[in-house]
Amino acid sequence: MRPRLAIGRFWRLAVLLVAVGLVISAWVVRSSQSTAADPLIPAPATADLMRGSGWSVKTEVLGDQVAAGVSFSTYERSALLDYAERVRGAGAHVFDRHDTVPALVTFRHPISLETFPELMERAGASVVSFRIRTVEPDGRRGTLGGAPEPDGTVLDVEHVATFTERQEQSKGGPLKVLGVIDAEVLVDRAAFDRLTSNVDDVFLVDIMRAVVYDHLPDTAKDRVPMRDVRLEPLYWHLEDNGLTTS
Repeated sequence: MRPRLAIGRFWRLAVLLVAVGLVISAWVVRSSQSTAADPLIPAPATADLMRGSGWSVKTEVLGDQVAAGVSFSTYERSALLDYAERVRGAGAHVFDRHDTVPALVTFRHPISLETFPELMERAGASVVSFRIRTVEPDGRRGTLGGAPEPDGTVLDVEHVATFTERQEQSKGGPLKVLGVIDAEVLVDRAAFDRLTSNVDDVFLVDIMRAVVYDHLPDTAKDRVPMRDVRLEPLYWHLEDNGLTTS
């Protein structure tokens, strides 16, 4: 009888272990499925407001945050020209809705430091900031960023010269300053027209921020100020595609 009791206990123990194992396995499966189904960070909701050849305007919503801006999938010549043409055609519509809008002015060639303030004044554009094209001591291209002085001076040439000297000392070689390649400005219809008509110096007066803002749903406009719509600086890409002039 003792052998049978031992065998009976063995089988009862085996059945119990199998049952416990099945319960644990089921819990592990449910647990892993639950983890996979509940990501920690939700993906942003993305939508295209408009699209062109090699570029698009996108909005992204993540919780309470909303972002909007221009995105290029390629910087080929055809994409840059298509984008510029679309922006140029938007002027009438934009200024029917807004008196003044932010714009990114991209030049066809570096504008001399002395000429830049005069050009902006003649056009009637208010300068917010600008970028200067440089050549590093090792030949690489670079930029210097600047903004108008507190006293209203648009571009202080002496300040640029002082900064350039410091850069040359730290880098151990001459830093060549070529001129202003783009500028963030505020323009009204007249300033936009004057700058756009200056085809010798100006490649594009990019007012796409206003275009994007006007396409946003009303619920998003309070969360995306017009000035915060992202634009891409284009000058380097113009240079790479032979669209700049000397």
